[in-house]
Amino acid sequence: MSNSRNLASLLRADGSVEPTKYTDEIGGVADFVASGALPDGSTVILNNDGTVTKTGNITSALAIPYGTESIAGNGNAFQETVPVPNSETKIVMIHRDVNNYGSIVVGTVSGTTITFATPQIFSSMRTDYSKVRIDPANPNQILIHYSETYNGQPTYIKAGTLSGNTISFGSALLISTTANSGAYTSIEFDTQNTGKFILTRVGAATYFSEGMVGTISNNVITLGTAVVLKSGQDGPGKLVMDPFNARFVYLIKVSSGATGAAIPCTFSGTTITVGTETQFTSTGPSVHTHTGSSFDPVQANKLLIVYVVGNTSKHIVGTLSGTTISFGTEATHANVPEYYQRMVAGTASAGLFYNTYQSGSSRYVRTLSISGTTVTLGTPINLNVSPYIEHISFSKDSDKLFFTLDSGNNTRIIMGQLPHTGSNLTADNFIGISSASYADGETATVTLAGSVSDNQTGLTTNSTYYVQTDGTLTTTAGTPSVEAGRAISSTSLLLTGAAGYANSDVDLHLNVSGATSNQVL
Repeated sequence: MSNSRNLASLLRADGSVEPTKYTDEIGGVADFVASGALPDGSTVILNNDGTVTKTGNITSALAIPYGTESIAGNGNAFQETVPVPNSETKIVMIHRDVNNYGSIVVGTVSGTTITFATPQIFSSMRTDYSKVRIDPANPNQILIHYSETYNGQPTYIKAGTLSGNTISFGSALLISTTANSGAYTSIEFDTQNTGKFILTRVGAATYFSEGMVGTISNNVITLGTAVVLKSGQDGPGKLVMDPFNARFVYLIKVSSGATGAAIPCTFSGTTITVGTETQFTSTGPSVHTHTGSSFDPVQANKLLIVYVVGNTSKHIVGTLSGTTISFGTEATHANVPEYYQRMVAGTASAGLFYNTYQSGSSRYVRTLSISGTTVTLGTPINLNVSPYIEHISFSKDSDKLFFTLDSGNNTRIIMGQLPHTGSNLTADNFIGISSASYADGETATVTLAGSVSDNQTGLTTNSTYYVQTDGTLTTTAGTPSVEAGRAISSTSLLLTGAAGYANSDVDLHLNVSGATSNQVL
């Protein structure tokens, strides 16, 4: 093959020279140190340290904490962080500012760090019991609820629209003037229908619960008729939304008999149908404060509840059918009370959950896995938060956990990296194909762009091949789209792609059968 090929391969489409320390190697082969074993004929990527690795999927383990803590603003007992659905880089945090006013701020996640934009004031009053939710069917739709004054009343809800790092709010809607109504109010979006949510609230004096279907249009909120969910309960309940159906479960502590119970409810339009109340424990837990619960977002109709009964910690799995729920066997997993339970469900596999809780003066997080109605608990991980933390919120996106903590004068966010499988292939790190088999640490000869890899099998002549995220070669472009080359026989691939090169930047002049030395392929 002529040296003119080497010179031509250094030229971009606009005639400029491509800078690379491997310019003298383009159109041939180069030696690299193998990081990990390289099978014969495998596609390889160039690492930042100059070594090469087989292209393929890699699995990351659970990492808590992931990076350092982020200081997000003034500390208070009622703060919450929620990831923006389908974003992977945006979060929204609601809290009090230095004046105790209601404040909301957008954060951008990059690797292990969070950068916060300028906070926005949504209420120029002291706010308590603030919560924020984002519509999974419309990630630009924000809904908050909050109370003005210390005793949790009056309580308002307000809709907003997210654009970049700014949220534009509509008018506040008063929903209750009952004392502590803010603490006893819950809001959750319907996962199936854009702009629809469920609101539950409790009358503090008589302890009855009612639910309403709300709709949002252009940041204007409309509430349907209130429906009584339960009369004669002891304390506020917990709203748990079903990710698969227009359905939610309301968990309560019943005054008569002091039992824990679940009430499945369905909704259609703005009408709520209340289902059968079913007991899940004979001794009533503090549902609102110390109970964590979540539906399985992978396996339909499964609900996991973790709660405190006396001086023990228990769990149980519920299975739903319409507006009825049946439970497996209640199990004790700790002979100590685990307070302030918060739970989120994983999406990597069916039956995977994460929950955080307080035991003694420490905060922990652990995994829980369900199979049928049996629960397996993972090893607790100490969050090592100091000073003592009572109030914490807990949320997740597809690959991260977010722990939002009240710590004196600061609101702190700790991230966790969830176990996940991904590829080491990027749009520009493919370097070539291994010319033989090499062990980890050996010097490996790699066929580069402009040369022919003749250790392939099953190729279709004259077809263009692309590197896939698992390292294989196919004629269909993957994501990212990385062109490897063109097949010139069933075993030979002319490489056209290399690390640092856009495929259109490499102009190859080759002496092959049926082509002159100046013919461009």
